[in-house]
Amino acid sequence: MKRILYTLICLICGFTLFLCLIFHQLLSFSVANIPMPHSRIDSELALFITNELSRLLSPDIPTVEDVGDTVVRAWFKHEKEFCLKVLNGTHHLFNSEGCRNSCLISTQPYSRRNVIIIPYRSRAEHLMKLIPRLVELLTKQNLCSLLIVSEQIDQQPFNKGIVMNTAFVEALNWLPFHCAIFHDVDLMPMNNEIDYTCSIYPKHISVSVDKFQNRLPYIELIGGVLSIPLKAFLRVNGYSNLFWGWGAEDDDMYERLMVNEIPVIRPDPNVAQFTMLKHKPSLAFHSALRTQILSFTKVRYRLDGINSLNYTLVESQIKLYNQFHSLLNNDEVTKTTHFLHENNTFRSISKLNYPILHLKIDVGKPPVEFIREDNST
Repeated sequence: MKRILYTLICLICGFTLFLCLIFHQLLSFSVANIPMPHSRIDSELALFITNELSRLLSPDIPTVEDVGDTVVRAWFKHEKEFCLKVLNGTHHLFNSEGCRNSCLISTQPYSRRNVIIIPYRSRAEHLMKLIPRLVELLTKQNLCSLLIVSEQIDQQPFNKGIVMNTAFVEALNWLPFHCAIFHDVDLMPMNNEIDYTCSIYPKHISVSVDKFQNRLPYIELIGGVLSIPLKAFLRVNGYSNLFWGWGAEDDDMYERLMVNEIPVIRPDPNVAQFTMLKHKPSLAFHSALRTQILSFTKVRYRLDGINSLNYTLVESQIKLYNQFHSLLNNDEVTKTTHFLHENNTFRSISKLNYPILHLKIDVGKPPVEFIREDNST
């Protein structure tokens, strides 16, 4: 009881100071950077941050350590049950040699289990191209993996952080994985040697993308395709839930890793080559919002992430690879039927029993409406 009271007092004191710093920053930011005609943006920004911080101050939000302990305990229990079925040959989804190896020699990177999480909404053509390619690579590498299509189905602005955090949490019910790989739906792996195995540290896999002339636009970039060990993801409290619309949740993740002194590694750019599939520009909220939220990552991350995640799981279904086109609605299937019939990769591996989990998620409404601006993703 004393420990809980002490923790609560510390949280209240810390965030009282935090709120003071925020409003000081907001005031200086608005005076220096926002012209008078855009004062509405500044007031909406302040309202958003105030509302969100008030919500995060709730004593019902568990600590990062408590969430981590709970997940790890459940993980070991699940792994024991999982491996018993796998080694007995009675698991109906995970019965590959890679999964058997993961229960026998899981200390080796190639034998660790992983989930590949694809945040998704309304890009059926990209999804139908990416999934066959990923199944091909994962099968060749003999990995024990679960592909997850994490779809936001509501009509609110896309919240990639919530969509990815939700997939991470829900995946724990299906596979006791060692790593999670977050994979943008529009990034197509071009080299057969791209390594999708787990690593000891977070690994930014998509280091060479054609849209960026096969170079990193900036050194802190870890968006696109990121592999991260389960314990590291729990330690940084996952992704932020505050970024509505396009952008910045990956930069926020980089700051979380740096605060916790967790290094990021990268593969050989001559090997890890990706092409970005063409798509229309996405909507984003005003850059002032992203800038302000990002500036407080170091003092915010312990209360904004997995432990404060709020979503509604509308539907969860797992299908085998040869059924994965049924994940899409009829209109989307019609648009991609020609591609499926013409795609040699799809035809050559269509008989594989590779598990794909499809999550349909309602992320709720953003606290306030913001001025939107177009950005290319």
